[in-house]
Amino acid sequence: MADGLTLKYLFAGIPFVDDEFDVRVFLTAVACARRHRGGERVDIPLISYLEPRQATAVFDAVLARQTAQPGRQPSPRQLQLAAAAADYVVRCRPAWSSLLQLPIEIRIIDGPIFGFSSASRPQHVFINARAWKSIEELREQLLHETAHLWVYMIEELWPLHEANDARTYQLPSGVGGKTASAVLNAAFVASVLTLFYEARRERWKERARQLRHYSHSAISLLDRCASLTEVGEELRDAIRTVMS
Repeated sequence: MADGLTLKYLFAGIPFVDDEFDVRVFLTAVACARRHRGGERVDIPLISYLEPRQATAVFDAVLARQTAQPGRQPSPRQLQLAAAAADYVVRCRPAWSSLLQLPIEIRIIDGPIFGFSSASRPQHVFINARAWKSIEELREQLLHETAHLWVYMIEELWPLHEANDARTYQLPSGVGGKTASAVLNAAFVASVLTLFYEARRERWKERARQLRHYSHSAISLLDRCASLTEVGEELRDAIRTVMS
């Protein structure tokens, strides 16, 4: 990052990792970046760019995309369960309260995938209908995808790896074809879930151990990666530190 500026310097840290992370300053920077990307429209309040649909409209325009939104809207009962799941996570990790208040739009999907999110559809999470059959599964899927969203927003401000690096990696799960940025994102999510399960103590000790191992394995893929930007290196080092 130019002039030695870092996420820690600008925002007092990294989301989920540092309790001092300044959510308001970070989200203001993201909103400004979106307004700039969207053509500096002054008729749209800055705060509106933190709404999922307005943020996605910017990406739709930039990508000249007219595809239909995947999935379907959740039922009122599903929204209640999602809110209860987020509340539970905050009870376990109170410092994450403002992070879990990020406006998101949940879409319900079917098929084999339990959940996904996309950098090109900011603040949208796509959760399989089956996840609502287990509150534990729902908690993990929502936290998993929300953690992805925060990394995507960092990438809206700065890239995590140089664009000319076409190298891909295979994640510890066996999924291949992942860029260095995607590996960082996967390791970050695993570290967030580890911290969540560790806050729940002995009952979830094994699940936390599995996720910690996944995070270590993923981040080790980037030990010799020369294409990480300064921000990418900062995120890599923060993941390694919090998982040490």
